[in-house]
Amino acid sequence: MDGIPDEILVVIFGSILSARDRSSCASVCRRWLMLLTHMPRQELPREVCSEDSDDAVNQPCRAGSAPQEEVWTLEKQPHWALGDLSRCLEGKKATDVRLAAIAVGTGAHGGLGKLVIRGGPGERSAKGVTDIGLTTIGICCNALRGLTLWDCPNVGDSSLESIARGCRLLQSLDLLKCPNVSDAGLEAVSRGCLRLSNLSIESCDGIGNAGIKAIAKSCCYLQTLSLSRCSNINSHAITSVSKHCVALKKLKLEKIGINDRGLAFLTHHCKSLTKLVFSGLDVTQEGFISLALPDGLKYLKVIVLNACHGVTDQFLSSLGKSCSYLNRLLLIDCDNITDQGLCAFVDGCQRLRGLHIEKCRSITYAGLASVLTTTAETLKSLQVCKCSGIQDSSLTASASFKCSGLKSLVVNHSEGIGNRCLEMAGFVFPAVQHLDLCGISKLSDTGLLAFLETSGSSLVFLNLSDCVELTDKAIVGVSRKCFELQTVILDGCVKVSDKSVGVLASQCRSLQELDVSNCSITDDGIVAVVISVGPTLKTLSLSGCSRVTDESLPTIQKMCDSLTALNLKNCSGFTAAALEKFVSDLGTRCDILMP
Repeated sequence: MDGIPDEILVVIFGSILSARDRSSCASVCRRWLMLLTHMPRQELPREVCSEDSDDAVNQPCRAGSAPQEEVWTLEKQPHWALGDLSRCLEGKKATDVRLAAIAVGTGAHGGLGKLVIRGGPGERSAKGVTDIGLTTIGICCNALRGLTLWDCPNVGDSSLESIARGCRLLQSLDLLKCPNVSDAGLEAVSRGCLRLSNLSIESCDGIGNAGIKAIAKSCCYLQTLSLSRCSNINSHAITSVSKHCVALKKLKLEKIGINDRGLAFLTHHCKSLTKLVFSGLDVTQEGFISLALPDGLKYLKVIVLNACHGVTDQFLSSLGKSCSYLNRLLLIDCDNITDQGLCAFVDGCQRLRGLHIEKCRSITYAGLASVLTTTAETLKSLQVCKCSGIQDSSLTASASFKCSGLKSLVVNHSEGIGNRCLEMAGFVFPAVQHLDLCGISKLSDTGLLAFLETSGSSLVFLNLSDCVELTDKAIVGVSRKCFELQTVILDGCVKVSDKSVGVLASQCRSLQELDVSNCSITDDGIVAVVISVGPTLKTLSLSGCSRVTDESLPTIQKMCDSLTALNLKNCSGFTAAALEKFVSDLGTRCDILMP
């Protein structure tokens, strides 16, 4: 074989009519593999090539116009354009040879539709995916619809140009930490992939305004755009996006150089926006207020504001009045928001379903209570995290209102919240199904049991991670009240032992996920759990449980037929021989994290 020129090999193997036969040949010969991956589909025998014209795939739409109704149905697609398969390469598996094998192997089985490559900073860059490997995807995988490239320092513009030429059905492109991709690569994509609807770019300093402008002008199907931590992208790019991408529905801007004028363009042109995510933007109050014009973003449903110091009470008040469809608000690290602004927002916003407040130090219990009173009939989800202004000590009287419709309550890592707040929460939220109290270090048995007296019977999810003061008494109380629980997380509850875990399993027979990491449990507790709920249990985490030993492994293997994930990290009580046998007997149906 070594003496035969490449040209002769191409003629020999190219005469094979069956795509599966060609793939079989490539699987045993690396040289033929690389040759085959660089043969365009048009050069293969006509018996296996589509006779369909490709013209319908890439008909451009008029710049600035909304995309027309999709008429290219599945029945009209050539066989290579089905894109039934997805592949993910991570770490050491992300190599050019593996990419070439995927390019050849998937072609005979419905075509590659989605590809994810995650290199990772821990891998030697010289051994990662390069332009050579990704070019094979562009040549062979014409059905590709989604491409994700994370931490790929050896991938550059030439491979994106190959993707643009060969993968004209591409709809989603995600680039993270690809320093060698520049505007030229995005411009190639804009010329070849006119059906692009989702674009995400993060930490790619080679990409600037020119690349984003090219996408905006050509890809009129663009509906989702995310631009994060790109130092060379500023308001000029956002202005172009606003003018041309009239179908844009979701936009994320994080730490890019946008100013007030660039933000104002969104209001005037992108009136179809339903979701906005702003993080770390250097925009003033006037710039944000421009988003809240009466005839502006009237279809906006979700807005996330993170570390944007131009977000003020005045802006929130205007936003609540102008965006009548807004149903979810997330405020993170917004120091200029007070109770007054939050109350003014909910007074104007009649459709609010979800409220997330995190690291907003000026929000107090009085403001939150006023908001809950106004939204008592509509609010479905409430999340309060690291809000130092909300304290047990600020409670002066019992609540006189109820939010009967609230289904999800998340209160995380708030040092001032303890038993009194939770006792009142039980009265205010009687129908909660999802309760997350992670990191509430002041919460004791008294507070949790008081909550359960007036609420908790409908709970299906309970997270008590790092609630270090809780004991067996509280968990037994949960067992006697919450019979419908499916997920229980007790990671770091060091005072919880076999006694309560066994009762929990015996009472909550619908349990599917149990996390008792770093709890004071032994083999007896684990055996009691798997005997009671083993047939339904899907996820079990024992990380850091040093008192659990080899004795429990046979019972886990015998009883947990449906187990799909098992965490045994940092479990020093297991021996290597017992674990090896356990893993071998359990087979591949369960993902196991080993010590």
